[in-house]
Amino acid sequence: MAARTWICQRVRGGEKCGHQNPKRKLICEQCGGRRPPTKKTAHRHVLEVFPYKTWVILFGEQCGICGAEPKPGKKLHRDHDHRAKADDPGGGMRGLLCFRCNHQLPSWATIEWMSLALAYLRRAAS
Repeated sequence: MAARTWICQRVRGGEKCGHQNPKRKLICEQCGGRRPPTKKTAHRHVLEVFPYKTWVILFGEQCGICGAEPKPGKKLHRDHDHRAKADDPGGGMRGLLCFRCNHQLPSWATIEWMSLALAYLRRAAS
């Protein structure tokens, strides 16, 4: 996997810096310019448009996979389709998940892939 980097866009004296910096750095190593703000991806708009209370009304406040309720003072994770478009009215809302289930469910998983994974696990268990 390629290292994550950002290109400095600072212009000084009519010339762009253009230095490639590691993503973890907030300041350009060459010219001292600040890293530009990261763009929000389209699928994340569902998290901004629909507050947590809306998700609870729609899905109930328990994990959609294992049924666990949130610990006191905590919230469940709002699971959404990362391939959803910004103009999708529901924004790819799928439900609420506990920490464990949310982190075990890959963001790229499809129904077809999950069916194949289930068949694989069943074959291995027998």
